[in-house]
Order: sequence, then C-alpha cells, then structure tokens
Amino acid sequence: MPPLRDAVRDLDGGEQAQLHDVLRIVVGSNSELEESFVDTANEALRQVADHDLAVTTTEVIQTFFRQTTPPNREHVIELNQRKLELRRIARLLRIQLAERQVPIGDIAATGLGYANLLFIAMVVLQLVRAKESDLTLLLVEEPEAHLHPQLQLILLDFLHEQARSSGQVSDPTKPSGKVQVVVTTHSPVLASTVSVRNVVVVARDSDSADWCTKATAIRAVGLLDVQRRKIDRYLNSTRAALLFARDIVLVEGIAEMLVLPSLAPHRLKELAEEIVSRGEGTDVEAITKKLLRQFRSATLINIEGVDFEPYLQVLLDGEHPRVDRVVVVTDRDHTGAGDERKSHYEKRFAPHVDAGRLAVVVGGTTLEAEMFRMAQNEELLHAAFLSLHPNSDHHWKKVVAAVEGKGLDDRAETFASAIRAKSAKDEYYLDIAKGEFAHVVAEALESNNGPSLSVPSYLETAIDAVAHVAAEQG
Repeated sequence: MPPLRDAVRDLDGGEQAQLHDVLRIVVGSNSELEESFVDTANEALRQVADHDLAVTTTEVIQTFFRQTTPPNREHVIELNQRKLELRRIARLLRIQLAERQVPIGDIAATGLGYANLLFIAMVVLQLVRAKESDLTLLLVEEPEAHLHPQLQLILLDFLHEQARSSGQVSDPTKPSGKVQVVVTTHSPVLASTVSVRNVVVVARDSDSADWCTKATAIRAVGLLDVQRRKIDRYLNSTRAALLFARDIVLVEGIAEMLVLPSLAPHRLKELAEEIVSRGEGTDVEAITKKLLRQFRSATLINIEGVDFEPYLQVLLDGEHPRVDRVVVVTDRDHTGAGDERKSHYEKRFAPHVDAGRLAVVVGGTTLEAEMFRMAQNEELLHAAFLSLHPNSDHHWKKVVAAVEGKGLDDRAETFASAIRAKSAKDEYYLDIAKGEFAHVVAEALESNNGPSLSVPSYLETAIDAVAHVAAEQG
C-alpha cells in the first residue's frame, strides 16, 4: 500500500489514480456501461464548451493569439472538443467527504484519520483483482496514523475480515485468490488485538557489532498453547507495550508498579552522590537526571501473579532477543518460592543473565513489609496507613510494639503477617488494600524531601539494573 502520508494528495490530487482503478473495477467487462459513462461525460463537457461564456472566452483568446502569428501560419483554438476516455474523465472528478448530516467538503477538511481510512478502503476494494492470483500480499505501514484507539480496532477487524474471507474458491483449477495482510505498527492497541502467534517483533540486534534489525516470530519461540493463551488474555493496549519496549520491569503486583517509580528518584540521587564522592563525576543533579531518564525509559509491566516464564520467553527466546534488559521483581514469600523462581529463571535463561540482559531480584517478604523492615520508613508508612484508616491506629501501634527492639527480619515478618491476617481477631492485623496503600505511599514518597527514606535492598538492585547504573559507573 502506498504511504498513508500521501492519502490526501492521492485522493484529492490531479491524477485520481485510486478513483480510476475503482471505476475500472466497477466497469469490469461491461463495455456498454463504460461507453455510456464516457459518452455522458463527453456530452456534458461539450455542453460546457458550447456555453456562451466558454465560446466568448475562446474568441477573446483567439483574438490575442492571432496577433502573435503570421497570417499564413494562423492556428485555431477550441475548448474540450476532443473525446475523453475513462482515465481522463476520472481526473476531472473529486471525492468529497464528511460525517453524515454534516455538509460535504474537501477531503483535507475532514481530517487525516478518515482520509487514511478512505484511502485504505479503496486500496482493499481493488484487491478483487486477487482472484486472478494464488496469493496477494497487502502490506500496510502504520495504519494507526491519526486514528483514535477505537477506529484502530475497527480498521484491524476490517483488514482481518478481508484476509479471512479471501481465497474461498470452490474450483481447485482456478487461482485461490488468497489475500495475506501484513501490518507494521507502533501501536500497542493493534498489537494487543491479535494473537501473539500472528505477531512478529522487529527489533535492533544489540549483540551485533554493526547496527541491524532482526525479526522474531513469537509463534516460533516455543510457547505451549496454554502459555500462548495466557499471554493473549493478558495483553491489553497498555500491557502490549511489552512487545515494543527495550527495557522492561516485570512485577507481580500493583504495589511494586506504583511505588517503584516513586522510589527511583531517592535511590538514584543517592547513587549520584556516591559517584561524585568517588571523584567519578562532579554534578550530582546532572548524574541523577541522566540515571532517571534511563529508568523512566523502561516499561513497568504488572503480570498480576508469579508466573513470569511465558513473558520471559516472549522477550528473550528465539535466535534474536528483542530487549536490552529485563528485570524481574518478585517476593520470596513465606514458603521461599521466590528463591526457587530466581534459580529456575537464571538457569533457564542463563545466556541472557551472562550478557547482563536479565536480572531477577527477590524481596524478603512483600513490598510493604520490606519497606517497614527499615525503621526510618516507619513514619512515612504510618502516615499512609492513617490516611486510609484514621480510626485504626491501635492496630498499627500493636504491630510497632511487637517489633520494638527486634531485628530487621522480625520487623518485616511481623508486618507481613499483619497484612496477611484476615480479621481483627488475629494477633496482628493491618487492613491494607495493596492498591490503595501503594497509591498513598507513592504520593508520600514523591513529596518527601527528607533523608529519612530507606529503599529496600532488593529494590535498590532492581532500580540500579533498570537505570543501567553499572554502565554509568564504568
């Protein structure tokens, strides 16, 4: 398909090639229909040429033109007296466009999005010619241009239906007329609409000495059907950024997804200060901004569970990895399952661990408990808890009293058990809805300019990996 950036020009320009092609398709082999249309157009043009204004204009031009030539070389002019064929008639026509019940107008005044849709529809219409071939490829580059998400979905359904309904020829001796549609896109909306078995990711090969791109068909990376269905169900227009990002953080819950971006500035400022103190830099603010820019270029994906492996397969398996770095953030859990996951992933994807492309970090219990582990975070968390439960301070104080003088592990475990408790009848009980609490904590972190904050060590590791701190220090 021609570039969509030329849609308005091609639809409203002088050549009218798309319109002519459609006219030719509609006419088909009906010579009488074509002859009637051409005769009607030429008769209308003759009437225009015979109008008093046209005749007078011709005579005026002839009078002045006659004075430029010798009498024995006099030339005579006329307006549109020759017979026009279908292509020339098409050039005289213009498609106009407007929303229903709105006065019709030029295509350019309607908006680029609808002009693109009209252009695509006319090109697809011409694919009836595919009946003359066994396979026709329709290559569409970034059809999402100038379309809001709902129109993108309708367009993709349209293209999918055209491909699906093609090739249904009952006579095996005739061409199948199959149409295959290949769409290139940067739109997560489109990428999340089709199954990953129909997705090919094209990405820069960061392992190559020379700059190049490589293509990987997701259906070829070895996903089991149950894993593929899980990915398909999971991906929506937000999560489909998984297929486009170069740096990705996979987390198991909403709390990490909300709080990590708020923790990062604290951690990276601290790192910048360390770098300057070692004499490896002079400007804390500039280094912090650089590290933050790298961190914020990453995409955080909440998989809402602990089965990270299918997502790692989509990102890493195959001959050519599609990402620069993947960081998995998971909890150890009271069963120790997090350590087992880390060991399994590091073994399963060992080449990517060795290349620095994959990092798996494990927290001691859960995010909230790991933040409570450090006593200096207690005030911030207490304020967040009270903002949600102003009448439950006695529950908080009971937990704090229980960990008085205890070690860091005891602090975290006691807080984690209080979060897991089902009711106030349990020994320790904190009614914390992870999403709401994380929002409040993130808000407090973003407004906290004091030195009292301590980032849990496993999240320090995660933030450092996402921000490519090793490269900055190297």
